Parts: sequence; structure tokens; C-alpha cells
Amino acid sequence: MRGRQGTLITILGALILVGMVAGYFLLFAPDRPQPIVKPGDADRCAGLDDSFDENYTAKKKGQGEDGEDSLGEGAKGKDGKGGGKNAGKKSAGADPDNPEGKEGEETTPANFDPETVNEIVPGHLLVRVQDKEDERPLTGTAVYFPLRGTKLESQLGTVVVPPGMAGLVKRTNRNGCAIWSEKELAKLIEEQKEAEDKTTSVLVTGLGYADLFEPLKIPDLKKGAEVTFKLFPAVRVTGKVREKRGGSVQYAQVDILQTNHQGDAAKPANRFSIKADVLGEFTLMLAESYLYTFEVKQAGYAQYTSKVFNFREDQHEVSILLEAARGISGVVVGAGGKPVEGAEVWARDDGEKILTDADGKFAFDMVKDRIFRNDVTLRVSAEGYAPQNKKVLANDHKVRFELETEGTLTGIVINEKNEPIQGALVECTYLEGRARYPYDAVLSDAEGKFKFGQFAKGRVLLTATYKDLYSPTQTIDVKPKSNAGPVKLVLTTGGGITGLVSCNGVGIKGVTIALDGKSTGATDADGNFRLGGVQPGKHKLKILNEYPISDEQVRQLPVFTTDGQHYYYLPAEQQVELKFADNQTVNFEVEAFDAKVDRKITVNVVSQPNEPATAVQVTIKPVLGSPPPGVEAPKTQVLAIDLPDGTAQMPLSLLNGVSYEVTFVHNRFFTAKLTPESLAGVQDGGTVEVVLERAFIIKGYIKDSEGNGIESVQVSRDRKNPWASHASTDIYGYFEIGQLQAGDYLISAFKTSYYQEQIEVHIENDDPEPMQITLVGANEIRIIVANDGTPQPGAHVHIYRNDAEGDDPNDYKRHFDIGTTDANGEKYINFHWVRNYQIVAYYGNEVAFVNFNNLKEEPEREFTIELEKAYDLKGRVVDKDTMQPLPKVIVRAHIAPTGVDGRDGNFFQLESDNDGYFSFKVPAGDYFFYVPQTSSHQSYTTEGNTVPAGSLNLQLEVPIRQDIQGNYAQILSVTANSTMTAGEQYTVDVTVKNMGSTTWTSAGNKPWRLGSQSPQDNQTWGMNRVPLPQGVQVQPKATYTFTVTVTAPTTPGQYNMQWRMVQDGKEWFGQLSEKLTITVVAAEGG
Repeated sequence: MRGRQGTLITILGALILVGMVAGYFLLFAPDRPQPIVKPGDADRCAGLDDSFDENYTAKKKGQGEDGEDSLGEGAKGKDGKGGGKNAGKKSAGADPDNPEGKEGEETTPANFDPETVNEIVPGHLLVRVQDKEDERPLTGTAVYFPLRGTKLESQLGTVVVPPGMAGLVKRTNRNGCAIWSEKELAKLIEEQKEAEDKTTSVLVTGLGYADLFEPLKIPDLKKGAEVTFKLFPAVRVTGKVREKRGGSVQYAQVDILQTNHQGDAAKPANRFSIKADVLGEFTLMLAESYLYTFEVKQAGYAQYTSKVFNFREDQHEVSILLEAARGISGVVVGAGGKPVEGAEVWARDDGEKILTDADGKFAFDMVKDRIFRNDVTLRVSAEGYAPQNKKVLANDHKVRFELETEGTLTGIVINEKNEPIQGALVECTYLEGRARYPYDAVLSDAEGKFKFGQFAKGRVLLTATYKDLYSPTQTIDVKPKSNAGPVKLVLTTGGGITGLVSCNGVGIKGVTIALDGKSTGATDADGNFRLGGVQPGKHKLKILNEYPISDEQVRQLPVFTTDGQHYYYLPAEQQVELKFADNQTVNFEVEAFDAKVDRKITVNVVSQPNEPATAVQVTIKPVLGSPPPGVEAPKTQVLAIDLPDGTAQMPLSLLNGVSYEVTFVHNRFFTAKLTPESLAGVQDGGTVEVVLERAFIIKGYIKDSEGNGIESVQVSRDRKNPWASHASTDIYGYFEIGQLQAGDYLISAFKTSYYQEQIEVHIENDDPEPMQITLVGANEIRIIVANDGTPQPGAHVHIYRNDAEGDDPNDYKRHFDIGTTDANGEKYINFHWVRNYQIVAYYGNEVAFVNFNNLKEEPEREFTIELEKAYDLKGRVVDKDTMQPLPKVIVRAHIAPTGVDGRDGNFFQLESDNDGYFSFKVPAGDYFFYVPQTSSHQSYTTEGNTVPAGSLNLQLEVPIRQDIQGNYAQILSVTANSTMTAGEQYTVDVTVKNMGSTTWTSAGNKPWRLGSQSPQDNQTWGMNRVPLPQGVQVQPKATYTFTVTVTAPTTPGQYNMQWRMVQDGKEWFGQLSEKLTITVVAAEGG
């Protein structure tokens, strides 16, 4: 009894002790809250799209010493050293997925301690986290994996992991490592099976670092695998969301798209979402090594997508301007007007898709009001119905789609023995006119049958594949309410590609081969590869580098490696064309690249005069010494350095066989450059100095009439070109133009919706005082096009204005096609010039117009212009001397004065076609014409000699100028037989007049000649260019006749003959001759 009591007391004491330990951890152990996620960066491995795709097995081998990782970052096979000193040693801990302690096929032990593991373990994925700067392991970093999806939401401006994801987190151990078993990963994936986005991503977050969030596929873990991430310090980026015409957008939802790896060529992949505050402002912690794009989809506003930001170069401020949306809504119905629920309505121009509700209704409120058009193409598709396209106008809320029953296509897949094939992949390409629409592929059933639906009137391209078998592509016409088929797809043997990747005749193992840009296989131990079952047709074959390259400079070069030790130039892409059952050989003989550092030097950067500078942009451009043919140019590397005391020392490693050009750019200094020649003379361990010479800076603040800073104002310093942008204001209205010499400058500030302002600035010994510029908002004019008093949707509106001040009729009249009126017959446009404007609108065979002087003093104006019947006004513009057409010249038809305000002074403008013809649509009235002066002809007017609307066959005879500079020729006459006998020779005389300022000769390497036209340089008549006789000179204003011997074509028929002057190696010039039509008849007895 006493023994039994002792046993119970012992058990009770043990339970109390366990409870105390558990209580300690519950009460005092550090919490693991949901991490705050700030979009960050990682230098993962080679900076590839994914270290672990389906074809990359992480079986690369490497060697290390004393725990140092000689492979750099990335995936390593079982023999790769992970940097720890426990390699090859068993740990006291047990693998939870291998309780019996059994070892796998590999020599690395399966037993390990997660708290000390520092190497690859078979059946496991090891994630290593390091500091980017010094590569030290980051202990206690939270690693969330595998997250399903590529987007994280936010709360109150900070991004957080979704609820329920806490079970995915692991903390890195003292070696900066976290490890997952294959079974563990499978279980975590299964727990997220309901996720819509099946992409697996990793999230790494550490205190003081910009957090990392990017896709990461689970590799083949039979031998184990490792991936290394390097975290960057976080930088603060602020942003503001505002309406285009003022005012903040409260609580705007902003999507931040980040590249999935470091590098300027990467495309944004993962997303963060953040909500702006009540002032429309937000703050983010980002990393400079990613590229970012900002998107906003806000109700009531048009969708916004920013440029791609590179915060190594761009300011850490983001300005988002939203435009008011133009809504579109309507209904989708089927047979008998029954509403269609769940129909997809796609605004093709904006990429937006929505579904109809139970009543068949849909609504867009984010359709952008475009400058060049006001219409949007909608496409509706629904189960059981034929898709339908329709162009609709912004603000149209009565859109109606009446869908027809779908067209279908059925068929069967068989082999050459006429046996049905189950499981064949049948791919469908659907075409409507020139438009190509994606279509899902299907698998043939047990009887080899398949079916496609939802077709309108169009064409379908069908092909089937099964293992190494392919069917020829068939084209089938489809239409609504009918079935096309059954179609038989007969499978035959597909094509194959074999090859060898070698260097100096020795095969290279493990080289990834890409077919049409997609990784499809790798070379074997002897460097051979085979791609089977390749679809007939043209294909592109190239080598991809999938091995992680840790050295940042080597990563910029067009090279590849399979082991991190031996490097080769990436060869040029090769093309191959296969037929059915065709096998071809494509070999890649590559050249080795020695990726060793030749010299390590120091660049001493000094400012003059000596003063501090921050963020000097350094661009390192590598140039290969003797690359093989077809090798691409290396990528440039961009970084920033600070000069805290006016000096900085920048270490630079120079690779063997590569020369470098290094450029230093800063607004405060003139650009400095180290040429390849200057770097070539620096010995290993030597120093080269770069002096940044002080430049002048113009700073300023641009505000509106209410004193608010205006962002994105373009600022020019060029007197001759005030539209050349040299700077842009930030979100607060500040700008800075640097790298200036002493002198006089004209600062021009311009932005759409504001009037341009200009200020003279003189720079002598010091920077000028910061300037303030006030921009006055441009007039927003509302244009209403009416038809019998009712607003006319879809009317096409054009605007003309003088490019310069004054009334010189030869000044260029700039033309703007501002698109169509919306569903309310309205068009809004900002006029930011104090000029006379002409407005013309067309609808069918009707026209409306008005002209007015735009004034700053009248900020809000509205014009209603009434459509009236339009009449033709047609004619031709010709040279007065030769009567030859003048193509591509401006022609204006002016309404003769009537004394009606808004009508007088109006004109209609167009450009003559290639044959000199013009065709106006004008309202009733009398007209005179004006042709502005050109480089070759004088101005011409018929003022005082008007013609009524409806006049046809008019001819405007424009006199030539007598002061033409450069080459110009008139062709006065062409004399030739109108009928010729096939194969016979004839003489043709072409008389030309030199109306330019050059003298024509046959001397030199750019002689003047007469050339054939229609088509240019043809040899229809046995020759194409006729030289001037040796010694002959044709002076300005002189006339010369070319006597040309031509040979008639051997085939009877009608042929064109036309001529024009040409200066070889420089230009064709002057007028075309009259185009003659020559009849060629057969020779007698021919």
C-alpha cells in the first residue's frame, strides 16, 4: 500500500512539474503575433523567376571549405555545404517524419536537430536567411511557407498575414535556417486546398528589414534542397491618392505589385494591398532592389496603373492621380428576353470583367474617358450562349445584349488504326475575324470523343496530342445555333529534337534546354539531350541558366553554369522547323567564360569643391572582351553611394575578360565617367580617382492659385524647346534642375489642365534663389453636340488651334482628334492656351462647328453646336508649272464672312492624299481655300473667289518657291511610246528642272540620278537608275533631259512608267513625273 502511495505521489509531482513548465511558457514565453508585412526584397539565389520549377531538381553539387558556402546563394543538392560545421554528423534530435531513425538512400543522415541544422537533409526543404550586407545568418526570423496565393491584404495601412496562417510560421535557428519535411509541406498544402490561387509563396519577415514575399515552388525533395534569401534594410516610401482636378481620395485601396526577384527585367508578380488614410496618404516600408507598380481600382474612378518604380533611382514618394469614371450599365438577356444570370461582361479596353446579377444586369463605374475616343468594346459570354461584342459609349446606362444559343463543335480522336484514343489533349483556338480568343483544352473521353461550345460566327483551329503523337491542325467554321462536326483528329507520330551541348567537344552535364521559352529538359552526363513529341512547326531552342549565381557582377553577364564553378557564354538562340514524324539535330557548342576576379581596385570619389553628397548614382556597364557571335550584351548594374565628407571609397572587382565603364550621376555635380581605358591601367590593389565637379541647381516650388503644391508639373530649361522636360515636381510641388553651367535660362512649367508659365533665370556665381511659380487652371470646356435640339451620342469631335500667337495664316494649326461624345452627347476638354480654337463635329452625313477665343478670364464655358447637313467639297492640289500633284500638304476650306459670331473665321482642315486629292465634308455656305507655305511651294489662297459647298473637281494650282534649299526637282515632261512590243528597246525622254540649291553631277560616291518609280526602284523597263553623263553638271534653275533606253517587258500587258530624281545614298527628292500606262503587245509570231 505504501509503495502504491509512493508511486501515486511521484506521478502527481511529475504532473505538477509539467504543469508549472507549461504555465511558464504560456505566461512568459515570447508571443508570436501575426507579423506586419511590409513589401520587401530578397536576393534569392540567381535572381531567377523560380529556383524550383518543375524541371529544376535541386541536384546541383558544390564544394565548400570550413563551413564556407562556395556556391553562393540558392538550391543545393545533398553534397552542397550549407555553411555549418555539423555536416555529415548525426544530431541527438529525431526527425519527426522518420521516428525509426532510418537513413534514406543518400549518405546525409535523416536524423537532425531543427535548432542546429545547417545543411541539406534528404526529404526536407531548408530555407536559409541572411543579411544582404554581410551575409551573416539572421536568427529568429519568421518564415511563413507554404502560403497559397500571391497577394496579402492590409489593415490600417499595415499588411498582415491572413487569419489561420500562424501554423505556417517557423523561426530560423542560430544558423539562420528553418526546415520542413516533405510530409509536413504536403499537409500544410492540403490544409489550404480551398485557396483560389494555388501558387505557393514564401514570406520572410525580420525586425529592421524590408520583408520578403515572393513565389517559391516546392522542389523534388528526395535528396533534399536548400534556398537562400537575403534581406535588405527597409526604406520608407510615402504616397498620396488624389483626384486629378484636386482633392484627396479617402481610404483608397492601393495594390502594390512587386517583382518576384531582384532585377530590372523582372515583371511584377506578388501583390500587397494597403488602404490610404482619410487624407488619401499612405506609408510603406520597401526595399530598393525590387521594382514596384501601384494600382488603384476605386469605385467612381477610372482604373489607375502607375509606371514601374525603381526606388534605387526614383524618389521615395508616389503620387497617384485618379480620373472620374464614366459609367456604363445594362442588361443581358437570352431567348424571349429572359435575363441571363452569371454572364461575364468584359470591358476589353480596360481589362475589367464583371458578372451579371439574377436580373441579368451589370454595371461598370471605372471606364476611363479617353482623349482619343469615348467608346468601349464590351464582350459578353455565358454558358450555353454565343458570345457577343458591342461598342458602347461612356455614360450609356441602357446597354442591352440579346444573346443567341451557342454554336458547338464535337469530334473524336483516333489513331492511324482508326481506334479511339482516351485522354488525348484537344486544344482549340477560336477566331472571330482577326480577334483570337483563348479557349480551354479538353481531354477525350473513353470513346475518344470531345466537345466544345460557346461559339459565335468564327473559325476554330483544332489539334490533338497524346504522348509523342500529334494530329494535323484542322480549321472548322462555326456559328450560333448549330453544331459543327463530328471532326476526326487522327494522331500520327510527332517530331523530335536531339542535340549536344559541349565546350571544346566535351559534353556538359545538367544544362537546361528551353523550347519556345519554356524549360523542357536537361542534358545527360555526356551533354546530350532529346526532346520528344514536339508539335510540327517552327520552334526556338535556347539554353537557360537555372543555377543560382551568387556573385552580383557575374549575374549581369550573359553566362550560365551548372555547378557554380564552371561558367560558359550563353549561345544565341537557334530555330528549327519540324514536320510530322520528323527528327532534327540542334547542337550548341559553347565557349568557356573564366568568372574569376582579375583585379580588385578602389575608386576614390571626390567632390569639388569638397562638400557632402548623398545617393550618387553609379552605373557599372560591363563590356565583354571577345564574346562568341550572337551573345547578348551584359546587363548594367546600378547602385548608390554617399559622400558624407565629400569623399568616398568604392571597392570594385574587375572580372577577367570583361572591361567596364562606370558613370557617376548626381544633380549637384556634372556627370563623371571612368572609361574602360582608364580602368585598364589600374593594377590589382590600386586606386583610381573620380572628381565630381560642382554644378549649379535651379530649385523651385509650383503651386495653384489657392497656394497648393501641384505634382507632376513638367519643367523645362530649354529656351528653344519649352516642352523638353528636364524635371518634374514631386507630390508637394517642388522641383530641382541640376547639372547646369553659368548662363541664362528660360524656365517653363507646363501640365495638362493648366496654362503654361515661364520665368527668366540668370546664373553667374551661385545658385539662384528658389523660385515660386503659380499655374492658373485651364478652362474646362463642355461641348454638347445636338441633333435637332437633342444631344447626339457618338459624334466625332475635332479641335484645331494655332501653334503660335498671332494671326499668321502660315502658322501651323495643330489638330486634335478628341474622340466621340458620350451617351449624353457631351465631351469635356481642357483648353490651356490663349488661342483661337476651332471645334468641328461629325455624325454620319452631318456636321457642326464653332470657333472661339479661349481666355483665362472665362474659366468655365459651354458650347452647344447643332448638326446640319454636310456637303462635299472635293478637289486636287497641283504644282502650277507641271500640274503634277502635291501630296501631303495642308489644305484649309474657310467659310466666307457672314457676320455671324462663332461662324465667321471657322475653317475645315485636312491633308491631301498621296495623289494630291482632298475631300471635305462642310455645311452649306461659300468657301475659299488656303494652302500654307511649305518648304517647296508658296502659300496659296482663293480668297475673293469663293465656291459654294457641294463643288467638285476643284484644282488648286500652287506656285513653286524660288528659294528652295537642298535638293528639289520638277519633272516637266516624259515622252514615251504608248504601245511597245515585248522585248524590244525604245527611247524615252525625261525633262527635269533643278529647283533646289544643289548642283547635280555624276561625280563622287553620292551622285544624282534619275530613278524609276511605281514601284520605287523597279526594273520593269530593264533598268532602275539613269546616271548623268560624265562631266555634265545641272546648276540650280537649269533644265536637263535624260534620254533613257528602255526594254519592254517580255510578257504582254499594261505597265506603269514613272520617274523621280534621287541622290544615291542620301534621298529621293522633288516631284514625281506623270504616271504613264504603257501597253506591251506580243511580238509577231510570239
